[in-house]
Amino acid sequence: MNIIKNKRGIIFTFIAVLVVLIVAVMFSIDTSPPSRERNIVVTDRVYVADDYIKNLEDTYIKRALFVTSYASLEALALYINKTDFLTNEKDLNSRFKEILLNGSVYGVNVDTQIGRNIMNGKTFLVKLEEIQNASMDFLHIKTNFTKDTSKINVTIYQDNTTGPFIIKVNISFEYFVDAELATWNRTVNTYFDFSIEGIDDPVYLHESDMSHPFRISNLTSWDMWTVRAFISNGMYRYENKSASFLMKFYNGQTPSECCGIQSIVPAEVSAATGEKDRSYVDCDFISDYCAPVPGYDTYYNITGITNSTYHFKLDEYYLARYNLSAYAIET
Repeated sequence: MNIIKNKRGIIFTFIAVLVVLIVAVMFSIDTSPPSRERNIVVTDRVYVADDYIKNLEDTYIKRALFVTSYASLEALALYINKTDFLTNEKDLNSRFKEILLNGSVYGVNVDTQIGRNIMNGKTFLVKLEEIQNASMDFLHIKTNFTKDTSKINVTIYQDNTTGPFIIKVNISFEYFVDAELATWNRTVNTYFDFSIEGIDDPVYLHESDMSHPFRISNLTSWDMWTVRAFISNGMYRYENKSASFLMKFYNGQTPSECCGIQSIVPAEVSAATGEKDRSYVDCDFISDYCAPVPGYDTYYNITGITNSTYHFKLDEYYLARYNLSAYAIET
Protein backbone atom coordinates (compact mmCIF):
# COMPACT_ATOMS: atom_id res chain seq x y z
CA MET A 1 0.00 0.00 0.00
CA ASN A 2 1.05 3.62 -0.59
CA ILE A 3 0.79 4.37 3.11
CA ILE A 4 3.46 1.76 3.86
CA LYS A 5 5.74 3.19 1.20
CA ASN A 6 5.25 6.65 2.67
CA LYS A 7 6.27 5.40 6.10
CA ARG A 8 9.45 3.87 4.74
CA GLY A 9 10.22 6.80 2.50
CA ILE A 10 10.20 9.68 4.97
CA ILE A 11 13.64 9.19 6.46
CA PHE A 12 15.24 8.22 3.13
CA THR A 13 13.87 11.32 1.41
CA PHE A 14 15.04 13.41 4.34
CA ILE A 15 18.58 11.98 4.12
CA ALA A 16 18.68 12.49 0.35
CA VAL A 17 17.91 16.19 0.63
CA LEU A 18 20.48 16.62 3.39
CA VAL A 19 23.13 15.09 1.15
CA VAL A 20 22.18 17.48 -1.66
CA LEU A 21 22.56 20.41 0.72
CA ILE A 22 26.05 19.27 1.71
CA VAL A 23 27.15 18.88 -1.92
CA ALA A 24 25.78 22.33 -2.77
CA VAL A 25 27.80 23.90 0.03
CA MET A 26 31.00 22.05 -1.00
CA PHE A 27 30.82 23.42 -4.54
CA SER A 28 29.95 26.96 -3.37
CA ILE A 29 33.24 27.43 -1.50
CA ASP A 30 36.07 29.06 -3.48
CA THR A 31 39.73 29.89 -2.73
CA SER A 32 39.83 33.14 -0.72
CA PRO A 33 41.93 34.90 1.92
CA PRO A 34 41.58 33.26 5.35
CA SER A 35 39.32 35.94 6.91
CA ARG A 36 37.03 36.04 3.91
CA GLU A 37 37.10 32.24 3.73
CA ARG A 38 35.91 32.03 7.32
CA ASN A 39 33.08 34.45 6.54
CA ILE A 40 32.07 32.29 3.61
CA VAL A 41 32.16 29.16 5.78
CA VAL A 42 30.00 30.85 8.43
CA THR A 43 27.57 32.12 5.81
CA ASP A 44 27.34 28.72 4.14
CA ARG A 45 26.89 26.97 7.47
CA VAL A 46 24.01 29.27 8.37
CA TYR A 47 22.55 28.82 4.90
CA VAL A 48 22.57 25.03 5.28
CA ALA A 49 20.93 25.27 8.71
CA ASP A 50 18.29 27.70 7.46
CA ASP A 51 17.49 25.45 4.53
CA TYR A 52 17.39 22.44 6.82
CA ILE A 53 14.88 24.18 9.11
CA LYS A 54 12.71 25.21 6.16
CA ASN A 55 12.61 21.66 4.77
CA LEU A 56 12.05 20.28 8.24
CA GLU A 57 8.98 22.42 8.92
CA ASP A 58 7.53 22.54 5.40
CA THR A 59 8.01 18.90 4.44
CA TYR A 60 9.38 16.33 6.89
CA ILE A 61 7.29 17.12 9.96
CA LYS A 62 4.15 17.24 7.83
CA ARG A 63 4.92 13.88 6.19
CA ALA A 64 5.71 12.31 9.56
CA LEU A 65 2.45 13.71 10.92
CA PHE A 66 0.50 12.18 8.03
CA VAL A 67 1.82 8.62 8.24
CA THR A 68 1.65 8.47 12.04
CA SER A 69 -1.84 10.02 12.14
CA TYR A 70 -3.19 7.53 9.61
CA ALA A 71 -1.65 4.61 11.51
CA SER A 72 -2.98 5.99 14.81
CA LEU A 73 -6.55 6.04 13.49
CA GLU A 74 -6.16 2.47 12.22
CA ALA A 75 -4.93 1.38 15.65
CA LEU A 76 -7.67 3.32 17.45
CA ALA A 77 -10.42 1.69 15.36
CA LEU A 78 -9.02 -1.76 16.22
CA TYR A 79 -8.77 -0.76 19.89
CA ILE A 80 -12.49 0.08 19.88
CA ASN A 81 -13.17 -3.29 18.30
CA LYS A 82 -11.39 -5.00 21.21
CA THR A 83 -12.79 -2.77 23.97
CA ASP A 84 -15.54 -0.17 23.66
CA PHE A 85 -16.33 3.19 22.11
CA LEU A 86 -14.60 6.27 23.43
CA THR A 87 -16.57 8.67 25.62
CA ASN A 88 -16.75 11.89 23.61
CA GLU A 89 -14.78 14.25 21.36
CA LYS A 90 -12.42 15.22 24.18
CA ASP A 91 -11.66 11.56 24.87
CA LEU A 92 -11.04 11.01 21.15
CA ASN A 93 -8.44 13.79 21.06
CA SER A 94 -6.73 12.49 24.21
CA ARG A 95 -6.53 8.88 23.03
CA PHE A 96 -5.47 9.91 19.52
CA LYS A 97 -2.66 12.07 20.90
CA GLU A 98 -1.43 9.28 23.17
CA ILE A 99 -1.30 6.75 20.32
CA LEU A 100 0.28 9.26 17.94
CA LEU A 101 3.07 10.21 20.34
CA ASN A 102 3.59 7.09 22.48
CA GLY A 103 1.82 4.22 20.73
CA SER A 104 -0.23 3.53 23.85
CA VAL A 105 -3.78 3.84 25.20
CA TYR A 106 -4.15 4.61 28.90
CA GLY A 107 -0.44 3.88 29.27
CA VAL A 108 -0.63 0.37 27.78
CA ASN A 109 0.99 -0.44 24.42
CA VAL A 110 -1.78 -0.32 21.83
CA ASP A 111 -0.23 -3.01 19.61
CA THR A 112 -0.34 -5.39 22.57
CA GLN A 113 -3.99 -4.55 23.19
CA ILE A 114 -5.10 -5.07 19.57
CA GLY A 115 -2.77 -7.95 18.72
CA ARG A 116 -1.38 -6.16 15.67
CA ASN A 117 1.95 -4.50 14.83
CA ILE A 118 0.84 -1.02 13.73
CA MET A 119 2.56 1.58 15.93
CA ASN A 120 5.79 -0.20 16.90
CA GLY A 121 8.62 2.10 15.79
CA LYS A 122 6.15 4.33 13.94
CA THR A 123 5.05 6.92 16.48
CA PHE A 124 5.53 10.63 15.84
CA LEU A 125 8.22 10.87 18.54
CA VAL A 126 10.14 8.01 16.90
CA LYS A 127 10.00 9.84 13.56
CA LEU A 128 11.35 13.00 15.20
CA GLU A 129 14.20 11.01 16.74
CA GLU A 130 15.07 9.61 13.30
CA ILE A 131 15.22 13.18 11.95
CA GLN A 132 17.45 14.23 14.87
CA ASN A 133 19.88 11.39 14.13
CA ALA A 134 19.95 12.09 10.39
CA SER A 135 20.62 15.82 10.85
CA MET A 136 23.58 15.07 13.13
CA ASP A 137 24.99 12.23 11.01
CA PHE A 138 24.80 14.03 7.66
CA LEU A 139 24.93 17.74 8.49
CA HIS A 140 26.50 17.79 11.95
CA ILE A 141 23.54 19.90 13.04
CA LYS A 142 22.21 19.13 16.49
CA THR A 143 18.41 19.10 16.71
CA ASN A 144 16.50 18.63 19.96
CA PHE A 145 12.73 18.16 19.82
CA THR A 146 10.74 18.39 23.02
CA LYS A 147 9.89 14.94 24.39
CA ASP A 148 7.54 16.27 27.04
CA THR A 149 4.14 15.22 25.69
CA SER A 150 2.37 17.73 27.94
CA LYS A 151 4.07 20.45 25.86
CA ILE A 152 2.98 18.97 22.54
CA ASN A 153 -0.50 20.02 21.45
CA VAL A 154 -2.41 17.71 19.12
CA THR A 155 -5.94 18.21 17.77
CA ILE A 156 -7.85 16.08 15.28
CA TYR A 157 -11.07 17.42 13.78
CA GLN A 158 -13.47 17.89 10.88
CA ASP A 159 -15.41 21.03 9.99
CA ASN A 160 -16.71 23.01 7.03
CA THR A 161 -13.17 23.43 5.70
CA THR A 162 -12.51 19.68 5.58
CA GLY A 163 -15.88 18.35 4.50
CA PRO A 164 -16.98 14.76 5.26
CA PHE A 165 -14.08 12.77 3.81
CA ILE A 166 -11.00 14.70 4.99
CA ILE A 167 -9.38 14.73 8.44
CA LYS A 168 -7.23 17.57 9.72
CA VAL A 169 -4.58 17.08 12.42
CA ASN A 170 -2.94 20.13 14.04
CA ILE A 171 0.26 19.86 16.06
CA SER A 172 2.46 22.38 17.85
CA PHE A 173 5.71 21.92 19.78
CA GLU A 174 9.11 23.50 20.37
CA TYR A 175 12.55 22.42 19.20
CA PHE A 176 16.14 23.67 19.25
CA VAL A 177 18.75 23.66 16.47
CA ASP A 178 22.48 24.09 17.08
CA ALA A 179 24.64 24.51 13.98
CA GLU A 180 27.70 25.44 16.14
CA LEU A 181 28.03 28.89 14.57
CA ALA A 182 24.38 29.76 15.16
CA THR A 183 21.42 28.44 17.16
CA TRP A 184 17.66 28.60 16.74
CA ASN A 185 14.77 28.18 19.18
CA ARG A 186 11.74 27.29 17.11
CA THR A 187 8.03 26.65 17.63
CA VAL A 188 6.25 24.51 15.06
CA ASN A 189 2.55 25.08 14.59
CA THR A 190 1.45 23.06 11.59
CA TYR A 191 -1.18 20.68 10.28
CA PHE A 192 -1.78 17.96 7.75
CA ASP A 193 -5.10 16.96 6.20
CA PHE A 194 -5.74 13.62 4.55
CA SER A 195 -8.48 11.35 3.25
CA ILE A 196 -10.25 8.77 5.43
CA GLU A 197 -10.10 6.32 2.50
CA GLY A 198 -9.04 2.84 3.65
CA ILE A 199 -9.46 3.35 7.42
CA ASP A 200 -11.79 0.84 9.07
CA ASP A 201 -15.18 2.06 10.26
CA PRO A 202 -15.03 1.64 14.07
CA VAL A 203 -18.81 1.20 14.33
CA TYR A 204 -18.81 -1.80 11.98
CA LEU A 205 -15.82 -3.27 13.83
CA HIS A 206 -17.40 -2.86 17.25
CA GLU A 207 -20.96 -3.95 16.40
CA SER A 208 -20.33 -6.74 13.88
CA ASP A 209 -16.65 -7.62 14.39
CA MET A 210 -16.28 -7.19 10.61
CA SER A 211 -13.96 -4.93 8.65
CA HIS A 212 -15.68 -2.24 6.56
CA PRO A 213 -13.03 0.28 5.43
CA PHE A 214 -14.10 3.68 4.18
CA ARG A 215 -14.44 3.93 0.41
CA ILE A 216 -15.66 7.25 -0.92
CA SER A 217 -18.47 7.05 -3.48
CA ASN A 218 -18.21 8.99 -6.72
CA LEU A 219 -21.81 8.19 -7.66
CA THR A 220 -23.91 11.24 -8.53
CA SER A 221 -27.21 9.64 -9.52
CA TRP A 222 -29.22 6.89 -7.90
CA ASP A 223 -31.35 3.97 -8.99
CA MET A 224 -31.51 0.28 -8.17
CA TRP A 225 -28.32 -0.49 -10.13
CA THR A 226 -26.17 2.25 -8.62
CA VAL A 227 -27.42 1.42 -5.11
CA ARG A 228 -26.40 -2.21 -5.67
CA ALA A 229 -22.92 -1.04 -6.71
CA PHE A 230 -22.80 1.30 -3.72
CA ILE A 231 -23.55 -1.60 -1.35
CA SER A 232 -21.30 -4.22 -2.98
CA ASN A 233 -18.31 -1.83 -3.00
CA GLY A 234 -18.80 -0.80 0.64
CA MET A 235 -19.03 2.88 -0.28
CA TYR A 236 -19.88 5.96 1.78
CA ARG A 237 -21.67 9.15 0.74
CA TYR A 238 -22.35 12.51 2.37
CA GLU A 239 -25.55 12.52 4.45
CA ASN A 240 -26.35 15.38 6.81
CA LYS A 241 -28.64 13.21 8.93
CA SER A 242 -25.72 10.95 9.87
CA ALA A 243 -22.73 11.34 12.18
CA SER A 244 -19.29 12.31 10.93
CA PHE A 245 -16.33 9.97 10.52
CA LEU A 246 -14.68 11.10 13.76
CA MET A 247 -17.94 10.85 15.73
CA LYS A 248 -17.97 7.14 14.92
CA PHE A 249 -15.04 6.65 17.32
CA TYR A 250 -17.27 7.60 20.25
CA ASN A 251 -20.55 6.43 18.65
CA GLY A 252 -21.73 10.01 18.40
CA GLN A 253 -25.37 10.24 17.44
CA THR A 254 -25.75 13.89 16.50
CA PRO A 255 -26.25 14.49 12.75
CA SER A 256 -23.38 16.47 11.26
CA GLU A 257 -24.38 19.11 8.74
CA CYS A 258 -20.83 19.55 7.42
CA CYS A 259 -19.44 16.08 7.67
CA GLY A 260 -22.09 13.38 8.03
CA ILE A 261 -21.38 10.18 6.08
CA GLN A 262 -23.45 7.09 5.42
CA SER A 263 -23.13 3.58 4.04
CA ILE A 264 -25.68 0.82 3.52
CA VAL A 265 -25.23 -2.36 5.53
CA PRO A 266 -24.24 -5.26 3.24
CA ALA A 267 -25.62 -8.79 3.44
CA GLU A 268 -22.64 -10.27 5.29
CA VAL A 269 -22.90 -7.71 8.07
CA SER A 270 -26.67 -8.06 8.47
CA ALA A 271 -26.19 -11.83 8.66
CA ALA A 272 -23.50 -11.40 11.35
CA THR A 273 -25.56 -9.01 13.49
CA GLY A 274 -28.95 -10.62 12.84
CA GLU A 275 -31.77 -9.26 10.71
CA LYS A 276 -33.68 -6.26 12.07
CA ASP A 277 -36.91 -4.48 11.25
CA ARG A 278 -34.91 -1.39 10.44
CA SER A 279 -33.80 0.67 7.52
CA TYR A 280 -30.49 -0.73 6.22
CA VAL A 281 -28.64 2.59 6.28
CA ASP A 282 -25.81 2.20 8.79
CA CYS A 283 -26.93 4.87 11.28
CA ASP A 284 -30.26 3.04 11.69
CA PHE A 285 -29.38 -0.63 11.33
CA ILE A 286 -26.12 -0.61 13.30
CA SER A 287 -26.21 2.50 15.47
CA ASP A 288 -29.98 2.71 16.14
CA TYR A 289 -30.09 6.50 16.21
CA CYS A 290 -31.44 7.81 12.90
CA ALA A 291 -34.59 5.77 12.50
CA PRO A 292 -37.06 6.59 11.40
CA VAL A 293 -37.02 10.18 10.24
CA PRO A 294 -40.23 11.65 11.75
CA GLY A 295 -43.12 11.08 9.36
CA TYR A 296 -41.26 8.34 7.45
CA ASP A 297 -42.03 5.26 9.51
CA THR A 298 -43.03 2.75 6.84
CA TYR A 299 -40.43 0.31 5.52
CA TYR A 300 -40.10 -0.98 1.97
CA ASN A 301 -38.30 -3.92 0.37
CA ILE A 302 -36.57 -3.17 -2.91
CA THR A 303 -37.01 -5.30 -6.02
CA GLY A 304 -33.59 -6.31 -7.33
CA ILE A 305 -31.88 -5.92 -3.93
CA THR A 306 -34.04 -7.60 -1.27
CA ASN A 307 -33.98 -11.41 -1.31
CA SER A 308 -34.51 -14.40 0.97
CA THR A 309 -31.11 -14.04 2.68
CA TYR A 310 -30.73 -10.26 2.52
CA HIS A 311 -33.86 -8.64 3.97
CA PHE A 312 -32.92 -5.20 2.71
CA LYS A 313 -35.38 -2.40 3.40
CA LEU A 314 -35.51 1.38 3.61
CA ASP A 315 -37.90 3.84 5.20
CA GLU A 316 -39.71 6.42 3.09
CA TYR A 317 -37.09 9.12 3.62
CA TYR A 318 -34.19 7.03 2.34
CA LEU A 319 -36.37 5.49 -0.32
CA ALA A 320 -36.59 8.97 -1.81
CA ARG A 321 -32.92 9.82 -1.10
CA TYR A 322 -31.77 6.78 -3.09
CA ASN A 323 -34.43 7.22 -5.78
CA LEU A 324 -35.86 3.72 -5.28
CA SER A 325 -39.60 4.42 -5.16
CA ALA A 326 -40.15 2.64 -8.49
CA TYR A 327 -38.71 -0.57 -7.00
CA ALA A 328 -40.42 -0.37 -3.58
CA ILE A 329 -42.71 -2.98 -2.03
CA GLU A 330 -44.24 -2.07 1.33
CA THR A 331 -43.37 -4.59 4.09
